[in-house]
Amino acid sequence: MIEEGITMPHIKSQDVKQSTIIVVKTNIEISNWEKSAVLINIIVFLLLKENEENEKLKELQSFVRNFADNEVLEKVRNIEDQDELQKFIFTL
Repeated sequence: MIEEGITMPHIKSQDVKQSTIIVVKTNIEISNWEKSAVLINIIVFLLLKENEENEKLKELQSFVRNFADNEVLEKVRNIEDQDELQKFIFTL
């Protein structure tokens, strides 16, 4: 969990053909995420292909650093429109 209500599970696998970030913002809070008492309503999945190029890994690391910023997290929490959220995520 990167902050209350937000988690970032990740996987690195040869089955992943293209590294991808998927942001899911739910209308309901998920309880018992990883046996935690904290309710989750934003999930950021990081799917990494095995042996990813260093340049792409640097981009993904930059995204994670930017996403973890308190102002960014607050904005993500407050955006309700899916298209607006997607545009904002692409700026990170």
